[in-house]
Amino acid sequence: MQMDSDFKIGYELLQKFKEQLEALANAKNEMELLETIEAIKEPIRNATYRIKVGNGPLKEELFSALSVIVREIREFNNPEELKENAKKVLELLNNLEAQVSA
Repeated sequence: MQMDSDFKIGYELLQKFKEQLEALANAKNEMELLETIEAIKEPIRNATYRIKVGNGPLKEELFSALSVIVREIREFNNPEELKENAKKVLELLNNLEAQVSA
């Protein structure tokens, strides 16, 4: 499946902030998590919107995980769920990267 322009922008934005997503997934304490959230919240929101309105491979899975991250950035009720979904997004990005380069 091909990516349309919106999906591609969202995908590339996530790729650009992959290091921060890894920091989010591996944060050791709440302070580290909050610092990472501040650095990444706007790009994540933008990428989530682009993935939502675009079309591409693994769209539903990616949008689902990103939606949880956006919700947890806003509410911060369950830091573990935030970290788990960041890991899921990273895994999906790796799968997408393999599909794109194939």
